[in-house]
Amino acid sequence: MEAKEHLRWLLEDHKDKVPKKKVHRGNYKVRGNWFQGVIGDLEECIADGGIGDPHVIAEAQGFIDEYCQHDFGQRTTVKDIQKANSVIRKVLGIEEPA
Repeated sequence: MEAKEHLRWLLEDHKDKVPKKKVHRGNYKVRGNWFQGVIGDLEECIADGGIGDPHVIAEAQGFIDEYCQHDFGQRTTVKDIQKANSVIRKVLGIEEPA
C-alpha cells in the first residue's frame, strides 16, 4: 500500500472517538500506532515528492516535528486527532468537512 493510499485508510477506516478507557486494539485514532503510521506516511510523501504544495509540506513537517516529541503516555485528545485529520486531508487534497 502506498503512503497516500495508507493515509486515506488511516483517515477513513479508523474511529475519531476517544474512548473513556485505554484501548489496546481496534481501529481507533487514539492509539499511538495510528500516529506512528501517519508520521511515517507523511515522511514518505515528503521524501518522494508526493506533496506539491510547499505550504502543505511545511504543515506536514510541523506535524511530524511536534508529534515525534509527543508523549504518548498521555491520553490522546480530540484536538490531536483533529490536527492529524486536517494535515492528512491537506496532503490528500480533500476539503475539510463543514
